[in-house]
Amino acid sequence: MYDLLRPLRHILRPLLSLLCDAVFCLLLGAASFTLAMTAGSGRLGTVELCVGLGMFLLYQNGIRLYCLPNISKLNEKIWKLLHFDQLFKNISQKKKNNA
Repeated sequence: MYDLLRPLRHILRPLLSLLCDAVFCLLLGAASFTLAMTAGSGRLGTVELCVGLGMFLLYQNGIRLYCLPNISKLNEKIWKLLHFDQLFKNISQKKKNNA
């Protein structure tokens, strides 16, 4: 999901992008906590946290490189479907004009 939102973060201003990243992390943390509490009968163990961290590191350092081309294609299709590609061009043009 983080990689799917990458184009949106790039067109936002840095402070707004940072705020979106913080909200994303808070929501993901809350969702992970809720899942752990319901799946483990209210017990969040060290093993679950270590497995979650291990999967995240595996994705970031290994699998992500192979997934990015497919994620980029999916992003392009979503943006064209929602007509965000024209919005992105307009925002990029305004940034160039203001610079």
